[in-house]
Amino acid sequence: MIENKIKTYKYPDDFINKIICGDCLELIKSIPDKKIDCVITDPPYGLNKNGIKNDKDLSFFYNILPDCYRVLKDDSYFITFFSTKYLPDIFKNNPFTYFWQFVLYCPEGSVRSPIGWTKYMSCF
Repeated sequence: MIENKIKTYKYPDDFINKIICGDCLELIKSIPDKKIDCVITDPPYGLNKNGIKNDKDLSFFYNILPDCYRVLKDDSYFITFFSTKYLPDIFKNNPFTYFWQFVLYCPEGSVRSPIGWTKYMSCF
């Protein structure tokens, strides 16, 4: 019989300088308010790609935003990759104020965008 144990994590000991493989929607609940300096995320883009979990729409992105906002310290950073197809949607129902965008050049990659294939990715 295989027992399915879910490990409970305690902040900060189980988080500092560690990589944790788990469900971010559950793990983030173990982090107290205003303790994190930076969140970097590459959520599903809502493009309904085969094989990508939670990619049918942008609900996964919107579901994690309140907890990301809660755990971040004042004057900290929330950095996210986002599809250019739904770019205006990043600003809807979003608690963050965006100051800048940067573009990553991926010389060995190819990203499908509304304007065709590109080697660039948007990051906010």
